[in-house]
Amino acid sequence: MNQEMLRRLVLKDWHFNRTAILICLGLGALSLKVLTLPSEGAFYAGSVLLISVVIGLGIHLVISTVVYERKHQTLPFVMSLPISPMEYVVAKILANLSIFAATWTILCVATLSVIWASPGLPNGLLPLAVILLAELFAAYCLTLAVALITESEGWTIVMLVVGNLFFNYFLYFITHLENIATHLQSPVAVWNRPVWWTLAAITTTISLSLAGTLVAQTRKTDFL
Repeated sequence: MNQEMLRRLVLKDWHFNRTAILICLGLGALSLKVLTLPSEGAFYAGSVLLISVVIGLGIHLVISTVVYERKHQTLPFVMSLPISPMEYVVAKILANLSIFAATWTILCVATLSVIWASPGLPNGLLPLAVILLAELFAAYCLTLAVALITESEGWTIVMLVVGNLFFNYFLYFITHLENIATHLQSPVAVWNRPVWWTLAAITTTISLSLAGTLVAQTRKTDFL
């Protein structure tokens, strides 16, 4: 692979998305501040804002780095560079994952730290927070996969809508799962089997979506 060109393409996406990253981190910090206020309404508002920030970052990255490159005719120029179609897809996956994962990790660690350090928030929320943030990561990877495989703005938007709707059902399901729901108000985090199985399923989904993207790319006959 042309590692130097891969590096340049990845850095390009980092450069053009630096403002979005800073905005998301700022809004994430605000959401965590609201989360700690002594009010049930504040906790709900902070949680919604945090989830919205993570979802919004994923939408922005997929649309700006994948969909718009084809829509605005940037892709033909990129493909005129000494890089193969597979290398282009690898560069897009690396750029997207590195940007999203870096921001997601900061927000995830900050969220867990706030829950752990706040006397008004039970540590029983820690497993739920990890599960929900992991699900958002998986939803992002699936959307990225659809965008790269279909190269269609329409299908990408459909996947975004489906992913957001599924999150609401997933949130309801996971908070009503007996082995998880009964421990949400616990003073200690309970990492039981249902939690680990759920995280394993999410991790598998992430792996399959990324692997499927690369496999689909090798079978393409027309890239532009």
